[in-house]
Amino acid sequence: MSKKKTKKVLTEYEKHLKKDVSILITVIVCAFVFFAVLNLKYYLYDVGPTFSKLSDVENPYGFTRLAVEPDNVKTGVNLKEQYDSLTEDQYRDFAIQTHDFACEYAKNALYLTVYDKAVVNMSLFGSITTLKVDSLIMKSQYEYFKNMYKFIEEFPLADSPIGKLIIATTGITCGERMYATRQSTKLGYQMVNNSLVKEDGTAGANWSNFTHEMIKYRDYLPRFNSTLDGKFLITSLHNLTNNTVSDFNIEYNEEDNTFTIEYVLDTSLEEEYRYTLLEITEGTGDPNAYYSKAIIKVTYYNSGLIKEFYTSETWNANVSAFKVFQTFDMDSTYYVSYAREDCYLTKCSDIAEAKNWLPVK
Repeated sequence: MSKKKTKKVLTEYEKHLKKDVSILITVIVCAFVFFAVLNLKYYLYDVGPTFSKLSDVENPYGFTRLAVEPDNVKTGVNLKEQYDSLTEDQYRDFAIQTHDFACEYAKNALYLTVYDKAVVNMSLFGSITTLKVDSLIMKSQYEYFKNMYKFIEEFPLADSPIGKLIIATTGITCGERMYATRQSTKLGYQMVNNSLVKEDGTAGANWSNFTHEMIKYRDYLPRFNSTLDGKFLITSLHNLTNNTVSDFNIEYNEEDNTFTIEYVLDTSLEEEYRYTLLEITEGTGDPNAYYSKAIIKVTYYNSGLIKEFYTSETWNANVSAFKVFQTFDMDSTYYVSYAREDCYLTKCSDIAEAKNWLPVK
C-alpha cells in the first residue's frame, strides 16, 4: 500500500472515530441532563422545600417585662439632669457616653432578655422578597444564648423551580442558635435551613438532620459577664463610638421621661463591623459583603438603661448560589427586659437543645 493511500484510509478512519466519539459524548450529556432534570423535578415539585410563615403574635414567649423599667433600680444616673446642664459642644459626648453606660450595665446585669422582630426586604430576580426575622437573646452572668429564625413573608417566585431552588440553597429560611458559658473561649454556633413555627407559637426549626460535624465555633465571644474585658454590644454588634458615629440626634420624651438618641454610623469603617459582617457573609456566601447604611435609634430610661432600640440597615452582597448582586434592607425593633422571670435560661427548650449540641470550648 502506498503512503498516499495509507494516509487516505487513516483519514477516513479518523473521521468515523471522531463521529462515534461525538455521538457517545452527546448521548452521555443527554443522559446526564435527563437524570438531572428528573431529579430536579422530583426535588422541586414532589418533595421540594416548603416554608412556614412567622406567627403574628407579638409576644409568643409570654414575656412580662419587655420595655418595662426595672423596679427600684439605682444606677446613680439621671439623664435629664445631665442633659439640662449640657453646652452645645457636649451633646456628642453625652450621646456616646449614655450608650457606653447602658452597655456596661447590660454586661453586669444578673439577667437580660432581648427580643427582636425584624423585616428584611430584598430584590431577587426582579421581584421583591420579604422576610420576617424572630430573634432572642438571653444572658445571665453564667450563660449566653441567642437564636435567630428567618421566615418568608412574601416571595413571588416561591412556587417556581428557581424559587424552590433559592429556598433550598440560600439561608432565607434558616434557623441559627448560639451558646456560651462563663468558661467559654469561643461561641458555639449551629444552623439549619428549615425554620418553622412550633406548637406553642414560638419560632424554631427542624434540627433532626443536624450532625455534630456541622457545629462551628466563632472566635468572637460576646462580652456578656463581668469577668470579660470589653463592651457588651447589645445593639446587634454595632459598636457606637466617637470613631464610628458620623451623626446623631437627641430627643427627650417628656411623656415617659425617656431619651431617644439616633446614631448614624460611618459604614466605610469595615473593621468596626467585622463581627456583624461575619453573619452576613455566612448567610450570603460573599466574603466581600458590605454595609451601605446603618442607623441605630436607642430609647433610654432616665436611669440610663436601654428600654428598646431600632436598627435600620442596608447591606450589599453577591448571593453565592446564583452570583447575583443583591441589596438587603433590614429594619429591626428590639425590646429589652432585665427581669429574672423573663430570662428563663433553664426552661426554654431551644436553649436546652443548644446546650446539648454545643459543648463548651
